[in-house]
Amino acid sequence: TTLLRGLRGPGDARAWGEFVKRYGALIRSVARRHGLQGADADDVLQDVLIGLTSAMPDFEYDPSRARFRTFLQRIVQRAIFRKFRKKMP
Repeated sequence: TTLLRGLRGPGDARAWGEFVKRYGALIRSVARRHGLQGADADDVLQDVLIGLTSAMPDFEYDPSRARFRTFLQRIVQRAIFRKFRKKMP
């Protein structure tokens, strides 16, 4: 929860660095498992970070509803879907 509090402010470079250290490889690997190439997986990570930057100030963590990873998983899935949609002719 300390990390989540740090993510509320986009200017907290330490918290965002810790987030990327903890979850960056996981986000990339999920994107790769869905068939995206390396550069596209990096784009998904960037899109997730941008989405989180705007979502975190209003995010209220309630462990009785879901884990943070569940929330993150939804954001990653949406970013992957958007990436595939952009690639469609």
